[in-house]
Amino acid sequence: MTSSEGDTPSAFSGAADVPFLLGELGVDPLAGERSVEAVAVQEVSSPPVEDPAPVRAADPERAARLRELGGLIGRDLIMLGPAGWSRMEAVFALTTAAEAGYVGFVDDQGRVARVEPPERILAAVRDHRLLSTADDDGPWWRLLIEAEAGRGFDVIQDGGEEPFPDDQLFEPEAYRQDLRAFPRRRLPVWLAAYIRHDDRQVRTPRQAAEAVRSAQTPATSDSALPDLPALWGRWAIIAAAFLALGSPQGPGVTPALAWFEDEWRSGSSLFVLPGGRAVLSGGVSEAPELYAAYNSGGPLPDLYAGAPVWVADPVLDPRSRGGLLSFCYWWSGGKWYHSGAVSDPGPALPPVHSTAATVLVLTELLGAHTPPRPGAISALVRAAEAGKVRRPDLAAVFAGADHDLDSAYYQLIIAGVTVD
Repeated sequence: MTSSEGDTPSAFSGAADVPFLLGELGVDPLAGERSVEAVAVQEVSSPPVEDPAPVRAADPERAARLRELGGLIGRDLIMLGPAGWSRMEAVFALTTAAEAGYVGFVDDQGRVARVEPPERILAAVRDHRLLSTADDDGPWWRLLIEAEAGRGFDVIQDGGEEPFPDDQLFEPEAYRQDLRAFPRRRLPVWLAAYIRHDDRQVRTPRQAAEAVRSAQTPATSDSALPDLPALWGRWAIIAAAFLALGSPQGPGVTPALAWFEDEWRSGSSLFVLPGGRAVLSGGVSEAPELYAAYNSGGPLPDLYAGAPVWVADPVLDPRSRGGLLSFCYWWSGGKWYHSGAVSDPGPALPPVHSTAATVLVLTELLGAHTPPRPGAISALVRAAEAGKVRRPDLAAVFAGADHDLDSAYYQLIIAGVTVD
């Protein structure tokens, strides 16, 4: 699909009968939108660079060379485009141990032509990465090139501030080897945890039982969180509100599980167990204690000290498996408990800390659609806290012709907070 080294690239040139037949953009079934990550294509087959020494050019010279290389990469990639392309997206992921590359051209109908970059582009990408090393911060891990036909292109260096897509994430050892070649002063918490967590937050049922048998530290009771029935009811009514308004972005609730994810990668899970028990756990993005543990070599906080045997992996937020759990509470005997080493979970929870907080978020949600009714909203939240919501309570708040009352009420039914 690409020309040989030294020739003018001409992917699909003169091949009008086969444009954009090499794949379609993926569709995210939850968001209902096209997934940009699906414009991915071909693993780079050239051997990775082996532990090169950092290139230390003078800053002006290095900056000029980086601009030159970025321009060369962008222009050469654009020349690979087939007739009729409207947008190009390319990603190169590199470490000293592994390389992968993805290039896709999209037309106005959303069809994708995927191409393999020639060696001269790969060599330029490697040179760009070496030159991007600055002070002790290390070079980029992903280079993104985005272009629109007739409008130029952007070259974006990605140092990992946001998690990489799964298909652009190497094994941890690839990053550890890269860090030996290019030491860094800090890593984003998600990446530091990925390469350094060593399953230290995993708590299998066997590990839980062994910990309980040898327990020395008692659990600490906590009164800062709402009682479980109120917490569950508020969570459920917020989830129902998002459904009523046709939004997929709210928290979720099933008969025994509630979850929440915010746009800054904080989130939590609430598992309700038989016998009046529950586990609330999750992680705050860039939690200071996790940052210190992974970037300064300190110990991870022991979130399970004093926890009962039923606080184990099956009912812990999935962040525990990646070392990104920053809090863990358990409900037993009508009280919340924790190990004593717990941070503020606030950013990782929906607005459920008080009746007023839940009323406020519902008021704000409705305010963007229909005039809110403060009295009806307060009554609805109190009914959810008590597990006694009736359909008229919900209808009094979500009275718009476009409100999906059926889906919202069904959410409350499966959450177990209705009386109908």
